[in-house]
Amino acid sequence: MSGTVKKFKQQFRKAINAGTLDAATSVRSSRSKPTESELGKKLNTDAFKFATTAWHGLPGPATCAAFDTVQRLLAIGTNEGVVKVYGASDVETTLVMQDNHPVSHLAFCINDGALLTVSGHHHIDLWNTRLPQPTVVRSARFKEEITHIYLPTKSTWLYVGTRLGNVHLLTIESFSVSPYLINWSILIPAGIAETRMLEANPGPVTGIEECPADYRKLLITHALGHCVLWDCKARKVIRRYGSNNSSEAGGSAQGGSVFAMPGIRNAAWSHDGKHFALAHDDGTVSTWNASGEARPDLIMRGTQILSGAGASTSPAPEDASRNSNEPVTSVVWAAADEQRSFLIYAGGTSKTDGLHTVYISQAKTQKMFCFESKVISLQVVAQSPWPNAIHNPLALIVVTETGVAVVDLVTPGYPFFPMPYPFELQRSPVSCVQQCTGISNAFLQALKNAGAKQNTHLGKSDREFPISGGMSGINKEQLSLDLLITGHENGAINFWDVSAISIMLLYSVDIKPYFADTLGLTTEDTVVTHVSLCAKSRTLAVAVGCGTAMLFSFSLIAQKVQLNTIVVKRQMTKTPEAKAKKSDKAAAAAAAAAAAAAASAASEGSFASDSSSEERKARVAQLRMTAGKKKGRRALFASEQQQKEWDDNMAKLQAMGFQDSWCEEELEPGTLAEAAVALMERATAARMEYAAYEAKRLAKKKSPTDSKKTSKKIEKLMEMGFTESTSMEMLAKSVTIEDCISRLFHRANDIRFEIERAAGRNPSAKLNSIAPPSPLPTAAAGPVLDTELHLANTNYAEAATLTSESVKALVGFQLIAHYTVVEKDSGRHIRNINCIAFNSAWQLFCIADEFGLTVLSTKTWLPVFTLANVDLPVNPEAPSDATRTKNEITCLKLSDTFVSTKEPGQQPALLVGTLYGSIYTFMIRITGKQTLFKAGLVVNFMSPSRVLSINILDPNGTVVDAPYIEWVDLSAFEHAVVAEMVDEQTSRPSSSGALEDDEDHEFHFLVVSDTKHARVLALPDQKRLYKLPQDQTIMNAEIVSVGSDVAFALLTENGEIRVLSLLDLRLMLSNSVLDSTLGRAVVATISPLGRVSLVSPSGVLKRCTLLDNAPTTALNDAQSTLFAPFRQMPAKPASLFKAASKKSTTDRNALFKA
Repeated sequence: MSGTVKKFKQQFRKAINAGTLDAATSVRSSRSKPTESELGKKLNTDAFKFATTAWHGLPGPATCAAFDTVQRLLAIGTNEGVVKVYGASDVETTLVMQDNHPVSHLAFCINDGALLTVSGHHHIDLWNTRLPQPTVVRSARFKEEITHIYLPTKSTWLYVGTRLGNVHLLTIESFSVSPYLINWSILIPAGIAETRMLEANPGPVTGIEECPADYRKLLITHALGHCVLWDCKARKVIRRYGSNNSSEAGGSAQGGSVFAMPGIRNAAWSHDGKHFALAHDDGTVSTWNASGEARPDLIMRGTQILSGAGASTSPAPEDASRNSNEPVTSVVWAAADEQRSFLIYAGGTSKTDGLHTVYISQAKTQKMFCFESKVISLQVVAQSPWPNAIHNPLALIVVTETGVAVVDLVTPGYPFFPMPYPFELQRSPVSCVQQCTGISNAFLQALKNAGAKQNTHLGKSDREFPISGGMSGINKEQLSLDLLITGHENGAINFWDVSAISIMLLYSVDIKPYFADTLGLTTEDTVVTHVSLCAKSRTLAVAVGCGTAMLFSFSLIAQKVQLNTIVVKRQMTKTPEAKAKKSDKAAAAAAAAAAAAAASAASEGSFASDSSSEERKARVAQLRMTAGKKKGRRALFASEQQQKEWDDNMAKLQAMGFQDSWCEEELEPGTLAEAAVALMERATAARMEYAAYEAKRLAKKKSPTDSKKTSKKIEKLMEMGFTESTSMEMLAKSVTIEDCISRLFHRANDIRFEIERAAGRNPSAKLNSIAPPSPLPTAAAGPVLDTELHLANTNYAEAATLTSESVKALVGFQLIAHYTVVEKDSGRHIRNINCIAFNSAWQLFCIADEFGLTVLSTKTWLPVFTLANVDLPVNPEAPSDATRTKNEITCLKLSDTFVSTKEPGQQPALLVGTLYGSIYTFMIRITGKQTLFKAGLVVNFMSPSRVLSINILDPNGTVVDAPYIEWVDLSAFEHAVVAEMVDEQTSRPSSSGALEDDEDHEFHFLVVSDTKHARVLALPDQKRLYKLPQDQTIMNAEIVSVGSDVAFALLTENGEIRVLSLLDLRLMLSNSVLDSTLGRAVVATISPLGRVSLVSPSGVLKRCTLLDNAPTTALNDAQSTLFAPFRQMPAKPASLFKAASKKSTTDRNALFKA
């Protein structure tokens, strides 16, 4: 090693010990290597800016809807106090009501850029939708509960129906209430007898509709079956329907019996104003002649016509069928031309069927559609907004509680339009999510093409999507192409294009058929728990709730693929034969360990020259004699200061774990460092005695101490000077007594080292390795692991059962392998998969379940490495109840690393994080057809908690990652060519974080997040540079790119996003991402470009950005507006009634202001 390199290493270690890396400068002037100060402190808060990109999905069940026929905008209200307004691509707005009161009614001011909302059943707000962010410009509050609102086209007067049955009028120009009032008592004929369907109060107002032929005539319906035609000018009832009419109301009843009107939910006029339709509580729809009053012309339930015009009787009020069907919640009457019209209604099916239906009736044809949730509203997309015009409907918008569907009314068969809105998010709860950035346009287009070929049997409309309002101001050329993958509880995996404001479903994978046809498992456990997409190689790794991992490969053609099934059997409970076999192995291992310990101890410390047992005994006797002379020193103190100094020194020695008597015997006032050294020498002597004792017992073929009771083990540890409590605590975290002794000596020696250094002494070199060297270098306790592990731990896992078959696969992601773990004895599936990782270049698929780790080779589809949780020693700082069996693997990272000091440069490695705050490194060696794993570095953290993420930075502050293989359409090549291509790409060097000098592996950083801390360590020295405890539980963590620099983004369970600089962990940004509309986040992801996606329990997706860069600015600063001024209002057709045609719309002011 050259003197320059030695000097650099000395500077680096000196800087670490001083707590900074400012002194660690580059040894080459030609390559100005950034220091730690430069890597972190040149970042400032100006580079970070929190912004909400968009909300997607409905935050609660939909309650109402409205559609602007001219502007082509759809508004949906929810019971969570949120209104979603949808238009064309990237036109999507969220309106939040005051105090988050449920939204009960909506109405657009047609082509005026305004929206009326009713929230909390009493508040009416007027929103200005001409602004990029709509705001409330008028508000009013009613004392009565509002049950219905109606705003005629181009009218300034809003009809407001209440629960008491009254109708008020509100002018939207000033938001003042007119003195004009239609009181419910006027609507009931004087002296009418009370009956079952008509009591003194007609009930809440459910419908208000102006007659298309004469706006002065108003159709008013009430919930209890009351329907009247009101004359606004004369202020009286023109006609009552379905009841005995008094002479005041228009004469005697026509015909014999009078129709017993069921409860009414909704009403709709025909375009000519001569007929209207009513939706009823008993599941029927009735059509009426406006000039008649006794009976309806037609009664329908579903597709069945119950009665027509001229029928003499109607179903009796007591008929059980009135309560056996779902109510009809909405009805629409739209004219296709002068002769034909559509009658569309929702509901009416039997309650026992549990169906949510919509019926489209035209002439003599009817068609039924079924939906997954309750239908809330029906909105017709017409060419004209005027009620007396020929509507010529283009599409039907069906708003359900959980989403929207649009039916093409022009194309025969009524196909559905493909939905550009993410309502698919809410079909099933989201269980996991991943966001990928920098996706190639070719991959996005391939996913879109594959998705277009799915569900072709349902029929899809090719016409332009009718909800096309608003104007988008996004320049898509500046955007980054992003892909969001969501896994759902119903086994669906959806791929979304989230490059712009609106997101679009590109493609879906349903894993349930694979379980039904291939594995023979039930579909109850098909919840997707983890998804991991390698966009470069187009490979998808999936973990499922029943303990199965699946691997998919993307293909552009439908083909037959080779499906590999891998079943690994784990031994959870040992049989007597297995236990005996394990006992023999343990005895042999203990004998070897004892012999190694004796040999090592004989060559270490102050006993390096002591080779015989007689000399060791003499040394121990000498130590004990010296200790006896030191007894009673505590009584000789002459001052309280000396007494205090003694107590402080005793506390430091007791922290080493030794008994009080040992500490008192070795301690003298002012000689703390010598006492610590003496304690270690004395303990080492006792340990050598134990090693010799074990060697003799094994030579006589007696059982080792490790196989005896716990009390015997504790007795041996106390003979070495350790306290009983310390011995019991460490023994619970260890597999063998040798492991426990190693842990105790490492901790005591670390404290001794700090005591000597604090005293200004050079720590005794002869005590730096007082324990047998561990195969894994570690700064804390050294675990007992094999240095070479290849198909290891046969006690815990057997070689896989591999079957292969050729199956038909569709275009898109095709299943090539699925893996499951079962219990060897019972065959029970191990259900919980904690994490997965895949690498295309190294051809490795890693799966960590609740009991251990399995690494599969995608060449042979056999395990190349297995590891059980009990093989991983527990962090010495873990809680006292921590055990090896509970030490589950929580994080996996396949990456090129610098952690091997013997092999310079980047090396393939698997990094494993655990529940108790430890990180284990396994170096990967790929030689021909063999893949070997070698145990490497171990890091144990103080104040440990669950490890969430592991990242490595090189000296330049670049994230070091694993190499990958670019996707190639392998279906176009022969198998031999494919194998050659894969081998060629696998052998290539890593392109990320490549260094020019092999010696730079000494200078790199480990960035780790657990649930309570963000940490930065220098490797391979494992010196902690920075540690930032968090006051909230961390949910997710990711390194994000900030230009040429990097930062650390954390998301807490309470919904706070924090961005920290690297490496000094300074707080750059802190902001809450949750609010009342999102509630809490169930799953979340942070992309390398600083884009955050959160999904609530109801399936609402919130997207935020953290960085202030060009792609983010292009996304968040785009001035998209709901109102498009270029859309023109169609001319109003002439009225059909001559009397009404002489009146203008200004007459409403004359009517209602008086």
